[in-house]
Amino acid sequence: MEIWVKVIPYRKELVTFCLERGISTFWVEGDAVGSLRKLGRVTVVSEEGDIVPGRDFEQVVVEKREDLEKLYDFPSGRIVYLALSRKEVIPLENLVAYGKRIFVPVRDEEDARVFSGILEKGVSGFVVEAEEVEQISRILEEVGREEVTIPLTEGRVTAIRVIGLGDRVCVDTCSLLEGASGMLVGNTSSGFLLVSAENLHSEYVSPRPFRVNAGAVHMYTLLPDGKTAYLSELESGSPVLVVDHEGRGKKVWVGRAKVERRPMLLIRVECEGREISAVLQNAETIRVVAPGGKQVSVAELKEGDFVLCHLAGGGRHFGVKVEETIEER
Repeated sequence: MEIWVKVIPYRKELVTFCLERGISTFWVEGDAVGSLRKLGRVTVVSEEGDIVPGRDFEQVVVEKREDLEKLYDFPSGRIVYLALSRKEVIPLENLVAYGKRIFVPVRDEEDARVFSGILEKGVSGFVVEAEEVEQISRILEEVGREEVTIPLTEGRVTAIRVIGLGDRVCVDTCSLLEGASGMLVGNTSSGFLLVSAENLHSEYVSPRPFRVNAGAVHMYTLLPDGKTAYLSELESGSPVLVVDHEGRGKKVWVGRAKVERRPMLLIRVECEGREISAVLQNAETIRVVAPGGKQVSVAELKEGDFVLCHLAGGGRHFGVKVEETIEER
């Protein structure tokens, strides 16, 4: 979800507060653009800015049903900024369901909570219109609680085979990952294994709680927006999805992705009648997650063990789920 902060009239202390909390897009009047840019590298919403009203997005007030019906004609990629109140959540649900990029004004934490939960997906963006630092702080705290829930199920390991050398990706994130949390990876886009962060002590190396040794370059990983990416595509600044053993997922950012040639293992898992597989590095520090949150080293994993999986349907086209006949092996 994108967050813009509307600072009209311009107030330096509000901008500084938001910049320190990772917000970098501000909606200001034209005479404030110069002052805003002096504070840091920002994206400016303004007639003289980077995002221009009318050119890059539409501003629409929905006052009657006819207004709402016109919005269906906008292309899916077009941002539509709607001045709606909380009582108008139902028409918003219609637009979100049709794939529109809806931005809404948010004035307090209740707005943030309501609009985040539309169709369990939320709108595409918030325009924060609070006037005080305390209000903005509460809104950002509410948004920070935003998590996705990824359904996980138990799968049984059916085969483990050494396959020799391959290129694997170590994903070093900008966050410290605690407990049995990690990334979902798989040889196909229809099923994923949960690979844990390297946050346990080992006889051989110190913990690297920011790191997920995610596996071979060809594999898919599930992203925060529900799309997939190849591990080989990840780089500094890429968003990735981190999931714990209870299926709670959150977005974190890649600080570095290291590709190195290492000995590899092929792991096959049967899950609800389907086969899932992954190619992981053959090393003691690589762990998959078992039911209950136990982190099991691939060096100790055995056929018949149970691990956590995520099942997805259909194929992918440029990372987007599509309904078509496709077979991946």
